[in-house]
Amino acid sequence: MTKAKKSKNLNFNQKMDCEVTKKILKASRSAFELYYEMSDGECWVKQTPEYWYTTSIAKTLHRHYKKYYNKLEKSAYVLLENSVSDIRSHSNTTKRGRPHHDLRSAGRADISIWIEEPDQWWYPVSVIEVKTRGESVSTFKADVNRIKRLLREAGKKSGLGTVENGYYVVITDIGNVSDKRSAKTKLKARHNKLHAKIQQHVGKGITVGSNFKLCGYKKDETSRAAIFVFKFEIKN
Repeated sequence: MTKAKKSKNLNFNQKMDCEVTKKILKASRSAFELYYEMSDGECWVKQTPEYWYTTSIAKTLHRHYKKYYNKLEKSAYVLLENSVSDIRSHSNTTKRGRPHHDLRSAGRADISIWIEEPDQWWYPVSVIEVKTRGESVSTFKADVNRIKRLLREAGKKSGLGTVENGYYVVITDIGNVSDKRSAKTKLKARHNKLHAKIQQHVGKGITVGSNFKLCGYKKDETSRAAIFVFKFEIKN
């Protein structure tokens, strides 16, 4: 598991970026706990709609980005279900030719972050995909491929566009646990295994950072939930 290092020398954008993972983790956990409370303990991870998490994360990130970019006299927008082909075309990409099939119009990013500067058209800087129990290759493949392809065809560090990073968020759980300590150990092991699978899947040229946060227990204390967040960036 890798975490962003704290440093007094981080610039404005780096400080803002370091807080994004924390905001995603906090928003996901709050959404999980609220829905569990609203359903009086009847709805666990599998029964909670993905869109519930997505909108909670989007609202939290909108407040976060708005706060920071207002200081720079810029505007931040957070969009849901935006076409990845639109994201690519608005990133001012210099990539020519037909988009890769991972970026065709049928694909949509759960959340996309856009910035508008004075006297300029707005442009995308980040995409976020959200999945419940998205731990198998067949489950994460489409979402991770979209992030990977956007970074390669419209990435800022690749010199082809404005997209700076992408995030893959997984809300998962483990059942039949005997105690909290064993649940945490098993979920950490699952997180690390998924991190390795995703890094292998994206291949060279893209780094995948990760973090994880535990959620609550079921009332009978036989299951525990957790949030995994994976951050994708083009290598320097």
